Amino acid sequence: MKHMQNRVGREYSVSHGVNFAVEQIKVLQQQKHGIIIGIAGGSGAGKGYIAAALTNLLSITILVLDDYYRGQSRMRDQNYDHPDALDLPLLSEHLGDLRAGKSIHKPVYDFTIHERTGFVVLHSSAVLILEGLHALHHTLKPFIDLGIFVDASEKVRFQRRLTRDTNERGRSEQSVLQQWNETVVPMHKTFVMKQKNVSDLIILNN
Repeated sequence: MKHMQNRVGREYSVSHGVNFAVEQIKVLQQQKHGIIIGIAGGSGAGKGYIAAALTNLLSITILVLDDYYRGQSRMRDQNYDHPDALDLPLLSEHLGDLRAGKSIHKPVYDFTIHERTGFVVLHSSAVLILEGLHALHHTLKPFIDLGIFVDASEKVRFQRRLTRDTNERGRSEQSVLQQWNETVVPMHKTFVMKQKNVSDLIILNN
């Protein structure tokens, strides 16, 4: 996104960041159809919250990266935070189809059984948000018209993750803590944070 290259690394509060993103999306809409917004950030940073805030202001379809998990039976070391846990080749194909105005058969992932359970049809839209840990991964970045990185402190992110996984996914506090220390934090440092450097704007969501 050429007109934002001088803004890489600039940080915004939630309200200012959302408003700025809306402005940029409107500019992009004047230039092309089939815009894809990538929202990346650490676990518990609030990516879904920012995506929802944007959909409240604009007509946007959300595509969640989590639906592209390969499933435990096809996952190395049960590491959900490594990019290899995701079917990125399929997602890349789908992003290309959506940008071209085609519909896709989006996978559906069930976190209670940790497996893909089927597919649903997702139609192309004028504006699409791709939201997830690795939404600005280098294999996906060519499809992204506006990259947003949502950041928050590790303490805040862990508390949000703990609440979500125990309440919504039926997990124990001990299992959440163990996964956080063994895979979430190391993968955040190795893979997630580098996306901050290639984002068009950073939203601080503590």
